[in-house]
Amino acid sequence: MKEPKTMNRRTFLKAATVAGAAVAMGSALSGCLEQTTPSRSGSAGGGSERVFYNSTCHGCIQACPCKVYLENGVVIKIEGHPDAPTSQGSLCLKGLNQIHTCYSPRRVLYPI
Repeated sequence: MKEPKTMNRRTFLKAATVAGAAVAMGSALSGCLEQTTPSRSGSAGGGSERVFYNSTCHGCIQACPCKVYLENGVVIKIEGHPDAPTSQGSLCLKGLNQIHTCYSPRRVLYPI
């Protein structure tokens, strides 16, 4: 007598999708930069204090590593991370304009 099938096509596709997503996430996160403490470079006279953080650009699906510079808690510059193997220290126009996305008076403040 035949034993009933324990896995149908739908169950197989669900399992394959989950396994594929796990592999993709693992390989995507393997090249992430180490989390570091912010580097401070302030003037000796007091005044403003500049800090930069290692981050990733959210302009597109690539999520390129970048360096975000802050002065008194306000982003003043975003540039590509020089040690990034994927972007080789550069950002696309979407990445370079993330400052405008954050501080533009025309940005969306709430869901429409």
